[in-house]
Amino acid sequence: MDYKYLADMLFPDVKETPADMEEKYPPRNLPEGAIVSRMAPSPTGFVHLGNLVQGLTSERLSHQSGGVLFLRVEDTDAKREVKGAVETLIETLKHYNIKFDEGVTEGGYKGAYGPYHQRKRKDIYHVYAKHLVEGGLAYPCFCTEEELSQIREEQERLKVNFGY
Repeated sequence: MDYKYLADMLFPDVKETPADMEEKYPPRNLPEGAIVSRMAPSPTGFVHLGNLVQGLTSERLSHQSGGVLFLRVEDTDAKREVKGAVETLIETLKHYNIKFDEGVTEGGYKGAYGPYHQRKRKDIYHVYAKHLVEGGLAYPCFCTEEELSQIREEQERLKVNFGY
């Protein structure tokens, strides 16, 4: 199989390489052992206890180690997105003293490693997806949702773990 040909067919507009991405997003200048963490909630409603626990834990670990905490919005499920949820999230986390060093803020983005909305990171992900296809480490799936559902139902019936 000619994986380069397949990769070029799947991602014809992708010209950048992983090396280009690493130049664009170089390693952070942080102390040894510093933790870079993120909170990546979906904008699907109110903040729940799990968000707060994850936010507090990530914030404390990052900041106690001299690292960075950033907020990235996991906005890939547009059907469930609630208008104003991001603003509510930011206000609620601020109320609980969870401070972000970069990411989505009330005024836009803060930081050099954005974009900080998942959907807007598509171009970055396509660079790496193309690289994986070129190396024969990933491949496209042309199954329909119905076909995948049938496979899943059969695996559930047989009480085996789902996999494709």
